[in-house]
Amino acid sequence: MTCRSRSSTIPSPTSFTPGTSVTDKIKNTSTLSANSIDPGMSVVLRSSDEAPVDFTIYKALLIISSPFFAELLSLPQPPDTPREEMSEGSAIIQMAEPAEAIERLLPFVYPRFVTMPHLATLEELQTTLQMASKYDMKGVEKCLGEVLVAPRFVEEDPMRVFAMACRYGLEDAARIAAKHTLRLSLPERHYVAEMEHISAGNLQRLVDYYFACSAVAAAVARDFSWVMKDTFSFFHRGGCSCGASTYVLIAGGSMNVPARAWWLNYMKRMGEALKERPSLATLMKRDLMEEVFEKTKTCACGRKTILDMLEFREIFSAELDKRISEVELVLNL
Repeated sequence: MTCRSRSSTIPSPTSFTPGTSVTDKIKNTSTLSANSIDPGMSVVLRSSDEAPVDFTIYKALLIISSPFFAELLSLPQPPDTPREEMSEGSAIIQMAEPAEAIERLLPFVYPRFVTMPHLATLEELQTTLQMASKYDMKGVEKCLGEVLVAPRFVEEDPMRVFAMACRYGLEDAARIAAKHTLRLSLPERHYVAEMEHISAGNLQRLVDYYFACSAVAAAVARDFSWVMKDTFSFFHRGGCSCGASTYVLIAGGSMNVPARAWWLNYMKRMGEALKERPSLATLMKRDLMEEVFEKTKTCACGRKTILDMLEFREIFSAELDKRISEVELVLNL
């Protein structure tokens, strides 16, 4: 059996080019070059491919990163080990995974200054997490948890990210993903295969979290005591033709100010939207804000309304984020 070799000493910045797979490299060369490592300090991880690829790596890195490999490498090597179980003096460990999967995993074993591979899909990340879990690589799992909540994953598919984080015990990632699921209404929360690997208890806790955040978000749009500024254009009477005013309490109930009808309607409709999707993403949608601008554009207060509403939305966002962050999410991982 002919094996190609791949050195896993600390790579140069171009060694793990995003988008370049080990399969592509194998196609382009008959031998993958390996840097020289003292055989006594190294071990070879052999892939499960039909044409296996050997990855030479320092023993110390595997021992530090994985109790599984630490125990395996602590076993004494028989002095008469057959040549087929050795590679240039280094012991061979036959892996159950293909070369592509091993190459994605190994860079995470190195110190953080090493260029990390680009994991383009959740499927690639899932495979790498599965390997890290299998070999008890807690530090690698933590690094992968940070990758898991990258915007390209958590914003696109928060339910899958939440389920994957729960499956592998990544609590910080699970909490971040749970917050991103708030942009989805209950009917929009479809089944994903990763749910099969987590408990019904944690799924119910996510639903309970949604209802708690929904109630909090709707309350922020209904109770204006957190608004401390009374100089907004929508808190003034007279001087324009954009509708009657109704007095509301702001500043912790210490100020009673007249609020424009269009602003009260905006807050009512925003409260309804936030009850369904209690997320900052809901607040940042343009439709309701554009309706406000349309209603006030012919009024004397219209010019100031645009600036005031943009400033108010920032204050609204900060208060909403603060209230939602106070909602407790209990997980059993």
